[in-house]
Amino acid sequence: MATLVSIAIANTAVGFNINNLFIMMIMTSFLPLGILFLFFHYEEISHPRPRLSLLIILLGLYIFLVSSKLVIPIYMSLNGLSLSTYYTELRLFGDMFIFTFFRISNFLTSIMIFSVFLLAIITVIKELKVIKTRAIFVESVGLMFLIMYGLFYLIRDLFFYETAYELLTSVALIFSLIGLLLIISNFILHPDYLYLIPFPIYSFMIFNEGGTSCYFRKVKTLDELQTKKNMEHLMAGALSAVSTMFKEVLGAGANIRYIDADNFIILVTTLPERKGIFVVISRGETALFKKSVTRFTLTLPSKLLNEMNGVHDLNELYPKIDKLIKSSFPYVKI
Repeated sequence: MATLVSIAIANTAVGFNINNLFIMMIMTSFLPLGILFLFFHYEEISHPRPRLSLLIILLGLYIFLVSSKLVIPIYMSLNGLSLSTYYTELRLFGDMFIFTFFRISNFLTSIMIFSVFLLAIITVIKELKVIKTRAIFVESVGLMFLIMYGLFYLIRDLFFYETAYELLTSVALIFSLIGLLLIISNFILHPDYLYLIPFPIYSFMIFNEGGTSCYFRKVKTLDELQTKKNMEHLMAGALSAVSTMFKEVLGAGANIRYIDADNFIILVTTLPERKGIFVVISRGETALFKKSVTRFTLTLPSKLLNEMNGVHDLNELYPKIDKLIKSSFPYVKI
């Protein structure tokens, strides 16, 4: 939403072309800010944390871009030039300093737009390989229009800055409008699609403080796992054995949190009051996914924890835990 609002503010400012240069510089700075928000969203659903190299590059571009925009009205004020100038007139302004900085800011904006939308479509393509739904397909189409929007800006700033500038800007804004309408309508119809992650989650397991399995739910059936009819019991034994070994070697405070088993990631989270462990087996992990794991453990009521560690019918526990799983992991089907 922050991305859509930021882009809308910037594009509206360009459309109305307000006759106040300082206000226009501030409003058009919302466009790269919205692109940054979009980068963080797609990084959260595809990686454990934002990739540092990309983050440094984009933040550096944004800081330099905004600085170059603000330098122009400051320079004009210091040199006695009127700020009641249309934003678009700066493109062919007679002052070489203003012309250069304006072109640099436009070019950096185009690079940010094209690069971030390209990274976004790569994530969505990965999602499509895992979850083939109409919502993801519509998002990919919307992002393709937004990539074309960034591409037209880039071509304009590189090759047609003094000739077909207005034409390419208009075409780019049309692609932007179509892309944004597709994504907004898609969000209204299928709000959960924003939280889909580009890898499968295979199973959820809960073991009580005695090491007994009290919940096992398979999300996606794997050929490798189909033969393991008592996988939850085998996993309980394996985790117990490895955990005991680590505690004997490293001390009583040593607990397993994460196991990378090549094609599988096993996340082990201690339940509140240390009344058991929550185990998730997946193909990978992301920041959003880890937040879901934390949210699930925090929403477990004390009464349910006591039931898991007491003598209760598992058939009564499953619906209660299923409800919490669906709430914390809305992007999986169990």
